[in-house]
Amino acid sequence: MAQQLRGFDCGRSDASGARRNDAVERGHRCARVRPGTKRILSVKSNGRTGDALSVTKVVVIDDDETIAEVLAAFLTSGGFQVRVANSATTGILLVNETIPDAVVCDMRMPGRGGDAVITALKNEPRTSHIPVVLVTGFCTPEVLGIADALMLKPVRCVELISTVRHLAA
Repeated sequence: MAQQLRGFDCGRSDASGARRNDAVERGHRCARVRPGTKRILSVKSNGRTGDALSVTKVVVIDDDETIAEVLAAFLTSGGFQVRVANSATTGILLVNETIPDAVVCDMRMPGRGGDAVITALKNEPRTSHIPVVLVTGFCTPEVLGIADALMLKPVRCVELISTVRHLAA
């Protein structure tokens, strides 16, 4: 899979110290973001304390299988156990089944979107404590404040791992 990984910055270096680029791209081209552009729009404090390295389970919900694979590959490289769902409905069921340490969810999906996923999870006592990272290519006023963290696509590996670890700590 490493040879297929292009177009997303995973922020890792090889043994010689040269930067490696690890991400999945199959016919999709990522927009390049100028250096210094703020990519993580907001991260809420989770109000919990604990060891961030104890986080193991993450559910990724994205209707685009390629992007879901990219996000899963990023999180797996960070030591997380990842399960993937390709629809909001399947994602909600998977979260209720596995009770992960965090959820990474796309905003715009056919049928129910990320906002519906967040509402369903936050209204269920078994899942209301689970932090949700909303990943979107479209930042509109209605998406601000509904998730525990909001990240713009294309997502950088290091930023995603850091955000998930922070929220699930």
